[in-house]
Amino acid sequence: MDDEEITRRFKRTSDAIATIKDRRARADLTKLFRSANSVLTEMSKEAVECRRNKKITVRYRELENNLETALTNLEHHITFAALIG
Repeated sequence: MDDEEITRRFKRTSDAIATIKDRRARADLTKLFRSANSVLTEMSKEAVECRRNKKITVRYRELENNLETALTNLEHHITFAALIG
């Protein structure tokens, strides 16, 4: 997953969360969004380490997988919230 795709997915999920009318669902989705954002922050920190060592670390790969999972789960939850509310 490249930086452009990550940015696009974050923008799309942020916009979708803003359209959810149920306040409680929007608050829960915002928490999930912040969680995914914290994984992205950790991934950025680890990317610095990768550039310093000139190789991709195992931790970076794990964070990349965690981010993919977090964004996919968030997108699913947004879909469910939109269908319910």
